[in-house]
Amino acid sequence: MSNARQLRSSKPTKRRRQNLNASSRLSETSEPAEVSQPVNIQGLPCLADEIYLEIMSHLPAFPLPTDHNDEDIALYGDRRLALDALSQTCRSLRRVFLRYRWQRIEVYQRMSLGRKPLPKIRYKNQNLDQKAISNTKRYVVELLRQLETVTIREPALAELVNVMDIIVADYSPDTVLEELARCIALMPNLHTVQIYFDINNSHLTRRAFSTYIFPQIRTAYLSTNASFFLDHCPNI
Repeated sequence: MSNARQLRSSKPTKRRRQNLNASSRLSETSEPAEVSQPVNIQGLPCLADEIYLEIMSHLPAFPLPTDHNDEDIALYGDRRLALDALSQTCRSLRRVFLRYRWQRIEVYQRMSLGRKPLPKIRYKNQNLDQKAISNTKRYVVELLRQLETVTIREPALAELVNVMDIIVADYSPDTVLEELARCIALMPNLHTVQIYFDINNSHLTRRAFSTYIFPQIRTAYLSTNASFFLDHCPNI
């Protein structure tokens, strides 16, 4: 008789079974919260250097010298915009691609500026109508924008610049030339330049550079009217 009572007392009651089932469900539903990971809100994770190098291998730069013909623009023209996009995607990509983006200061004919590329420039020996003057201004505005970015907005970027490939258009030439000369002096690692001076006033051009020496420059591709620039580059 006593054994029978012990067996009955060890059998779980209905209420006790309900409590056990509830506890089991609670532990099952709470388990994911214990192993959940924080959401990544900082951008893409860091990738192996080999992957970044593979990306860069698909973004070749213009070989110098170049006349920026249709074939070259098709092959190399998207590099700058692609690097702009990558460096603005998130912090981790900015850290990698910003230095590639600002290796070059570039302003050339038909360069893509997003929706509207730079037009073909009308050179100094041609008569300029109002539209041509407006187009020439766009070259100057883009050049000054890039120079301002690397020397004023983010001065640390000036050390990244290795190559300058530009057309200096004949619009507000005194301001443009003085700023160009000043900024080149602030780029210690600039070693190669391709410069076309589309400016009528050679005296003004020479005067803007008269007080500067650029020992860092070792290779220069210049328009005929820019040969004076070599006088300021003792290591060429």
